[in-house]
Amino acid sequence: MREVADRLAASLTVLSGIDVNVSDVSPVDLGPQTREAAIFLGQELTHPHDAIPCAARFSVGSVEHTIHVNAKDGFCEVARDLAAGLADEVSTDIWGQPFPPCPDHSHPRQLNRRGAALVWQCPRDETHAPVLLVDRDKDGGRR
Repeated sequence: MREVADRLAASLTVLSGIDVNVSDVSPVDLGPQTREAAIFLGQELTHPHDAIPCAARFSVGSVEHTIHVNAKDGFCEVARDLAAGLADEVSTDIWGQPFPPCPDHSHPRQLNRRGAALVWQCPRDETHAPVLLVDRDKDGGRR
């Protein structure tokens, strides 16, 4: 999980020109409040053996962001969930400016699957070179 978070931070630093660093990656203690929340929402809790809830803390510039994911998911799935969560939070913090920015466009790059890889790419212009986040063939199912 730490490796995925580090790769995400490095790719976003390159794409945005803003320093993105991983502050911490740690398991999340769900505690009794999680059960109370599930009851309130009328939902069932995921069995503890089916998930490993973790939090990754990132600093983007001078702002801290915490993204929660299931660390038991595969390498690419964790990368996708961290990337989508962090991009959404940062976009909100920077008043809707695109993050990560797409060169010469007013929209952000999007995370897309290309074969076995996850890449940041322009959603409208394929002439902009995609930036690799992870490649399932090279990284396998590592967590």
